[in-house]
Amino acid sequence: MSEQPEVKKSKVTEAVSAGFYKSEYGVMHNGEKVMFKHNIAFENGDKGQYSCKQESQTKFVIGNEVDYEYTGGQWPKIKPIQQNNFNGNTRKSDPEADRKRSILIIFQSFFRSSYGVSYNKRV
Repeated sequence: MSEQPEVKKSKVTEAVSAGFYKSEYGVMHNGEKVMFKHNIAFENGDKGQYSCKQESQTKFVIGNEVDYEYTGGQWPKIKPIQQNNFNGNTRKSDPEADRKRSILIIFQSFFRSSYGVSYNKRV
């Protein structure tokens, strides 16, 4: 069972390239599609791996305080927080709020469809 991601903020203390791995979502490198791994550590003690399509990442710079998403477990994962959404507004990513918003949209669609069916039966 995987852990839920947490949004955190801390200062980067280590950012080291850790090679690459084959991935269908990666970029061509030496004739293969790959993603590049980077080991990231923070002042608060969090450590994990960040994967990206660039050999030298720029999201986690030593000495900078950053917002990030941390998923613990046997192989902890680190992701940068997306700063811009499609409206151009800035907001922090909140997986729980996004999940709740998705559920509300589903219920709204369901009730709209149900109302249309019951309204058509009365006419």
